[in-house]
Amino acid sequence: MRDHSSSILLEEFERVDAVPGTALLWILAHPSSGFAEPETVVLVIEDPSGEQRFAPLPAPSGHSGMFRTAFSAPVDLLNRSLAYRLELPDGSTVDLPAPSPQVARAAPARLEAEQAGRRPGTEPEESKAGHKPEESKTGHEPADETAAALREELVRRNADALEVARQFEQEAAARHESEQVIGRLQTDRRQLQARAEELEARLADALQAATRAATLERKLSSAREEVAALKAALAERVGTASAAAAAPAASDQLGARSAGLPTQVVLAALVVVVGIALAVLILSGSL
Repeated sequence: MRDHSSSILLEEFERVDAVPGTALLWILAHPSSGFAEPETVVLVIEDPSGEQRFAPLPAPSGHSGMFRTAFSAPVDLLNRSLAYRLELPDGSTVDLPAPSPQVARAAPARLEAEQAGRRPGTEPEESKAGHKPEESKTGHEPADETAAALREELVRRNADALEVARQFEQEAAARHESEQVIGRLQTDRRQLQARAEELEARLADALQAATRAATLERKLSSAREEVAALKAALAERVGTASAAAAAPAASDQLGARSAGLPTQVVLAALVVVVGIALAVLILSGSL
């Protein structure tokens, strides 16, 4: 959608290769009344992969009544671009043709047109009215003015290109430094990740060792309980065996005592009998 109240009348859309890999896109147009500053527009470039948007570069000193701005874009994108359009602050767009390479000989005509406040390619009002500009006495002043205007245009464009190149160099240096920082951070991250993996492996080994130690402790406790039970059973058996061995010994001693008692009685009886016999003999002899 295009809003004609804020549209612009395009005069030139040029491409200037500023630095290797980067080109400048210059736009020169007549804005409508109330048009915003050039910094508020956006250049949209379409390619097979989609759309890419570019903000304008810091605007150089423009000419009265003219809208002039520049954009920087990668050369490879421009080589495969399909369409260009300028997006205005109110959301409306202006379709742009493919940019034309900068032609140095067109600069004086454009400068003269800009200074006269008219479109390039149109005749000044004095010419339309049949008025011819007054020729100089020497006949060389128009050529000198054209050469001076051309030099001014070239100097200005060279200054703009150098400024853009300087900005690109600063951005390239910043990108290089950022890439170095990112590289160091990635190296640190890989080292930390390797250290974390090593610690995780050690922790896993420690957990396995702790599990094995707990298993061995349970087995040792069970073995101790079994040894204690075996000791108790062995002590009980030893006590039972000792009691069984002591009982026959007492029985044999009692039997032996019982067997020796009749013999002593018999001997005592024999002694008594012998004493009686002797007493009888003594008595008989005395008689």
